[in-house]
Amino acid sequence: MSGPLVAAQRPDDVLNEETYESGSRLFPQDLADGTLTEELTDRIRWDRGVGDRLLLPPNPEGERQPLPGDNDMVAKWSRMGFVVPKTTSAGEVFYLETGRSRFDGLKDREYFYYLLNLDSYPEFLPKARALAEEFLQGAENLLNDPKSMEGYDMYLPFEYTSKTLAQRLNDIYSFYQSEAAKDPLDDPNNIFRSREDLVERIRQFAAFNQMDGA
Repeated sequence: MSGPLVAAQRPDDVLNEETYESGSRLFPQDLADGTLTEELTDRIRWDRGVGDRLLLPPNPEGERQPLPGDNDMVAKWSRMGFVVPKTTSAGEVFYLETGRSRFDGLKDREYFYYLLNLDSYPEFLPKARALAEEFLQGAENLLNDPKSMEGYDMYLPFEYTSKTLAQRLNDIYSFYQSEAAKDPLDDPNNIFRSREDLVERIRQFAAFNQMDGA
C-alpha cells in the first residue's frame, strides 16, 4: 500500500551554499552563537535564468510570440540547484541551494557589474572565463552557419593582407553608412520608436561605450 502523497513546493528565494560557506568563515562567532542567520541575508532566485531571455525576432503578425519561460524550465531543469537543510553546531537550520554556483543564471547586466568590480568579487573569475568561452563559441557557431551569416559576408573570416584588411574595413563602414541613411521607423522590428526610446538606448549602452577597447 502506498503512502500519502506529499505536495512538492518549488523554492523561491534561496541561500546559495557558496554564500553560506563564505559567511561561516567571515562570521565565526555568529556561527558559534547561533546568530549567523542575522548576517546571511543575501538571497537569490532559485529559478534565475528561467524566462529571462527575450525571443527575437518576433513572430509574424497575428501569431503569439512564445514567452521565454514557456520551455525554459524544461530545458534548464538539469541545471537547477537542490535545496537541502544544513544544521550548524549551534542548532541553526539553513536551507541551502546546492549543486549550482550563485553566479549561474544571472542576467548580463549582473555579469557586467561583477566584471566591473572584479577586485571585490575574485570568486567570479571562473564564471567570467566560462562566459567568455561561451560567447566565443557562439560567435564561431554563427560564423560556421551559412544561414545565420546570410547577408553578413563582411563578418566572415578572410586571409589577412594589408589590402584585404583595408577592403574589409571599407565594406563594414559602407554597410553601416547605408544603414544610417535609412529611416528606423520603417523597420517593424525596431523597438526604439520615440525620442525617449533613443535616450534610454543611449543610457543603457553608455557603460559599454565608455569601456569599449579597454
